[in-house]
Amino acid sequence: MFLGGSVLTTLPTDPTTAQMFYLDLSRPWHTGSPAYQQLSNGYAGRRFASALMKNNQEWFVFINGTAYSYGLGSGSWRRLKQTTYANTGLGLAAATNPVSGWVYIPNGYYSIETGKRLMTYDPRTEDYYYEQTSQPDLVQMNNYMVTWAPGLKSLLVFGGSIIETFFTRDSLYALNDEEGWKTLATNGFRPSARLLGCFIPAYGGTKMILFGGLGNGPSASEPGTVLGDIYILDVATLTWTRGTDVGLSGARAGHVCAFRNPTESPESPNLLVIIGGSIGIVALLAFLGAVFWRHKKNKEYVKPSTGLVVSPDVDPPVLLVAPEPLSQDPYRHYAPPHQVSTLMQAQTQTQGQQTFPNQIQTPA
Repeated sequence: MFLGGSVLTTLPTDPTTAQMFYLDLSRPWHTGSPAYQQLSNGYAGRRFASALMKNNQEWFVFINGTAYSYGLGSGSWRRLKQTTYANTGLGLAAATNPVSGWVYIPNGYYSIETGKRLMTYDPRTEDYYYEQTSQPDLVQMNNYMVTWAPGLKSLLVFGGSIIETFFTRDSLYALNDEEGWKTLATNGFRPSARLLGCFIPAYGGTKMILFGGLGNGPSASEPGTVLGDIYILDVATLTWTRGTDVGLSGARAGHVCAFRNPTESPESPNLLVIIGGSIGIVALLAFLGAVFWRHKKNKEYVKPSTGLVVSPDVDPPVLLVAPEPLSQDPYRHYAPPHQVSTLMQAQTQTQGQQTFPNQIQTPA
């Protein structure tokens, strides 16, 4: 899990940071000794789009309208081929199609003539494309959440806010080759409207985890409530279930998450990591949360161990209470005030080749 950028201190007007950290999710670790490693600085920014590329060796970062690639093995940055039609605004997000390898950035393209469009990046040729016909509701949105659902062969986009307002949405959109854009009708305990939550795949993309965010504002200029709720979407049935809320002490927006489910052994621990985020609009705090539990043959769960998480050069940690990601029981873990804003989740699935229709190549 690689993390970089964001705001380090207490006000949204404070300068951004170029910090980079690595957290090893490939092996179990106790919360008293997390597998942290500080890396060389990257590029400063916040609320920017990024995604792990298909080769699992490069991290695509689209920040302030400029595209970069970070080599996970080499630890080096590379400035990619650019396009003059890049949206330089905040609140974008990206996801990778694990079949074609293309990176999708809703509203990543912008021109005066066409307005905002979904932009895709082909890492094989370093060419950019934009969608000829857009989803009309999404062109007004930023601060949305995006992921890829392998079972649906679709890009999923949830929530977001109308640009320059705190009015949020609760729609779940899907984009695939056969049907284009559509709004998915879901069942169960549907989550409320929100912006800047985290929306990530679990168990090979058969489930999606939605955690936290900022609720709908009472007016365009007033933010809503910071949320600490958690939901699980079953992708096959499009049914939402709700877990136990984290409570006010752990609610946050603008955070990042990762989920790891080892398949090599049923005794290997599942892992949910939640890092970063803001409490309200003014005070920015940051948290790291990790949960471990073992799935025994009798289908019961052992409560996770907890401990003090200490990250480099931070103040004393604070207590956080949150729910286990895929059960209804609460757990406790600890969290340091270490602020980050962008996540690469080191797990994708690869299949055959696939292309994205209705695309127009953008000029360099």
